[in-house]
Amino acid sequence: MKLPLIFSAVIICLFTPQTFASPVDDMTKSFGCKDFRDDFFTSVHEQLSGSGQLPSPVEVERDFLNHLSSEKFQTLSESQKQSLAASFTHLTSVIDRLTTQDKSENTPRADLLAEIEMENHTTPLKASRADSAGEALAQFEQTVLNTLGDKLCAEPLQKPEAKAPEVLGTLFSLWQMMEPATVYGARKAFATAYQSCDVTRLPALSKATPDVAGIKVIGMYPDGIGKRRVVGDLQKLLKTDPYLSANHPGFNTCFDVEKSPLIYNYGGKPNSEAGTLNFFLHGGTGTTTLGVDCSGFVYTAMAAAGLKLKSSGHLKAYDVAAVPARAFQNPAANHLDCLNLATFTDQENLIAGDILASSGHVVIIDTVGDDPFGIAAITNEKDCVTAHINPARFDFAILQSSPTKGGIGIDRIRAADYLTEE
Repeated sequence: MKLPLIFSAVIICLFTPQTFASPVDDMTKSFGCKDFRDDFFTSVHEQLSGSGQLPSPVEVERDFLNHLSSEKFQTLSESQKQSLAASFTHLTSVIDRLTTQDKSENTPRADLLAEIEMENHTTPLKASRADSAGEALAQFEQTVLNTLGDKLCAEPLQKPEAKAPEVLGTLFSLWQMMEPATVYGARKAFATAYQSCDVTRLPALSKATPDVAGIKVIGMYPDGIGKRRVVGDLQKLLKTDPYLSANHPGFNTCFDVEKSPLIYNYGGKPNSEAGTLNFFLHGGTGTTTLGVDCSGFVYTAMAAAGLKLKSSGHLKAYDVAAVPARAFQNPAANHLDCLNLATFTDQENLIAGDILASSGHVVIIDTVGDDPFGIAAITNEKDCVTAHINPARFDFAILQSSPTKGGIGIDRIRAADYLTEE
């Protein structure tokens, strides 16, 4: 899928959002301004990540009315203030209700909020939540417009995107100049996960690559699909994982991966509590093992390159929890308007940086051969049908996080071998 390069700014080890004491305090800076929704979700997320709850409707209405008592709003009548306060209280009450966990789910409230903010429509329940929140937001914004017009923000307080530092004279900078942005971000995330650029120079895994040893399955997740994995024998894993056994980080690394390596973790995401995307603090679900799943890797890769999935709002670390693999399958339905479905012509085939997604997996195309889908072997027009396209002849490599090779996690593998094996 071709990606318009909409740059914002986040890298794996550097991303610090603004902090606010409460949703109402947040409104003192963005109430009636262009950044209102962005700041509102940020402040609510901090509330849910911290105390796990939002202020009561009584507290919200009281604090909002106190805010409206400032000199800035002296021209408003009491009825206008009451109308604004009631509308904002309704909005926070709706968000509070929508982020209250369903008994059938095991999703943290902050993650439910992220799904609402990203307008996740991958299931009817998620779509209903996102739409209900959108209606409440639109209602409050209309009340503001009816009451204040555009007087509050003569010049909208659009915060600039953060700037990622330039990493000059390194392999990162070479990738940034030479590769598509998604490939640059994926390789950066790949190297970060193993704390070594050496791993990116290794050949892609293939059918001949032995499975890793030392990863133990300790049960299933409640959905009956995902397996719960832990490192059962660290020494075996270090000897058999091709990236760990070839890893010679040298000095000044951020994290000693040989003491606690990442593996595949179903539902696992990079930790984002401090506003960073961090592989080395536990942020997964269900086990204490460090690990990341497919969509967690792809989101991190794009964030590392400064790529947004959605044009509205700022790129936020915590939204890594809101974009599952199936959302990439239909970006338009999930409001990921920075993504376009790929088109193919006689002149343009699969290219590096494309994203390949199914309902249960998502990967980034890393390198592509001259005949990526192996169709040159088809010599008759009548045989040029889908049934005769053989994945074993595919000639491209993918970057992903997957349970392949015994649960290895983040890897680079030949698509032909991965697709025919998995």
